[in-house]
Amino acid sequence: MITRLKFTALSLLSSLLLFACGAAPVFACRCAQPPAPKAALATAGDVFVGRVTRVDMIQDPQKKILDTATGEVQRITLRVDRSWKGARAKTVVVFTQPGKCSPDFQKDQDYLVYTTRQSAPVVLGCGRTTLLENAQEDLKELGPSL
Repeated sequence: MITRLKFTALSLLSSLLLFACGAAPVFACRCAQPPAPKAALATAGDVFVGRVTRVDMIQDPQKKILDTATGEVQRITLRVDRSWKGARAKTVVVFTQPGKCSPDFQKDQDYLVYTTRQSAPVVLGCGRTTLLENAQEDLKELGPSL
């Protein structure tokens, strides 16, 4: 009985310490099935294949780009290879909220990117944006680029 009481007390104390130290719970990303490629194309601001040339974290304290709790936004610069919609320039800058089910953009990797137009081109979490090597279904359904 004493051992059980000690275990309970230790468990409670550990939980309180974690809470007091600011440990935040971790939640797995759960997404609904994204729309089919052609449906995503119809509602997207831009759809293109691009190579990441730069990834930066920037501050957006007025939340003009994205409404994030911290004001931190990830800015991704891509060299456009081909486009189905929008993205007419050779280089495009898009924004995303890091960690919110968004793609983990890595420099020198190729992506099929779908953006939504807000105040700037934004890649939302749980969308169809993916590494190019995983985009065969999309490329087939999208057909030839512009």
